[in-house]
Amino acid sequence: MIRLHNANIKKSEFNDVNLADTRFNDCNLKRAVFNDVALQNAVFTDVSLKNVQISQANLSGMKINGVLVSDLFDAYHALQNNND
Repeated sequence: MIRLHNANIKKSEFNDVNLADTRFNDCNLKRAVFNDVALQNAVFTDVSLKNVQISQANLSGMKINGVLVSDLFDAYHALQNNND
């Protein structure tokens, strides 16, 4: 186990690293890039997702504020189809 407190590891790279069951508290991940990352069952609480971009992601079962993202997309597409 590695424990870092009040550390600055800015511009670090982690490749082929197992971070399962790791906790991130009071961390700055601004401009971080996540590629080919498994986040199954991850929990995000009290986070800023301002300007976050997600692409080519498997969103199965993903919830935002308790609402399935797939339901949000279904409602969005229904609105778009009704406005055409």
